[in-house]
Amino acid sequence: MNNLLSSCIDFCLVHLDDIVIFSCNYDEHLIHLEQVLNTQQLHNLTLNKSKSFHDFKHLLVSHPLLLNFPDDTQPVLSFTDASKVLLGGVLYQEINGVKKVLYYHSELLSSSQQRYHPIELEALAILKCISRMKSIVLGRSVIIYTDNYPLCDMVDTKALNKRVEPTALLFQEFNVEHIIHVTGKHNCLPDYLSRHPISYDEKQLDSVYGWGFKKDKSTCSIKFIGVVVVRSKAKVAPSNVTSPLSSAPSNKCSLVLTSTSSSASNDSC
Repeated sequence: MNNLLSSCIDFCLVHLDDIVIFSCNYDEHLIHLEQVLNTQQLHNLTLNKSKSFHDFKHLLVSHPLLLNFPDDTQPVLSFTDASKVLLGGVLYQEINGVKKVLYYHSELLSSSQQRYHPIELEALAILKCISRMKSIVLGRSVIIYTDNYPLCDMVDTKALNKRVEPTALLFQEFNVEHIIHVTGKHNCLPDYLSRHPISYDEKQLDSVYGWGFKKDKSTCSIKFIGVVVVRSKAKVAPSNVTSPLSSAPSNKCSLVLTSTSSSASNDSC
């Protein structure tokens, strides 16, 4: 490994299968990291993706990113977002100018919820995120950030939508100070939690749930001709209703529908 990374010896150390990369600042560290990874890729060496993923999850839910105990002197900041598939939300507290995470929330939408209007989905994301952390939010000031501008007036105005109303009622239970509009580029983490791409494999879905989908391009059509006498014409219709297809050959089918009075029906029978 030392020979493999000889070009990176100025900023990395190798001990067995562990590589330590050191730099003077963050931007320089990204350059050094890319150089080391590119060198490994040229020699068909890859990282343990599963181990890296679990280590990354551990970093997200541990100190210094995660706040172990909420600070009673600081408000709780809620960032939420919604898509047609998932709801996402994050609760922060800003400690000494640095955002510390209290809670991550990601929830799959049901089939009925996926048909909600975007405003209803954004309101549902706020409702789910705050209600799940009720024990932390109660008794503390809450500031909500959303990228849906119409929801910003929900604290001061009455909700006219039945699906948005539960979220408006929730604000009466908690001390919600403001709802602030934030642009999408400043709402990255909840956006990621609600829009992280999930590969869809129809074959896998079929095997799990036992469903089968068969696409048949052939068309099926039924041709028939019928005579219909509507109710308004029943009084003026003759007692004997004959089909214009009575002289048709016997090898063809015809359908006669009548809606006449009872006397006309008895005569036709």
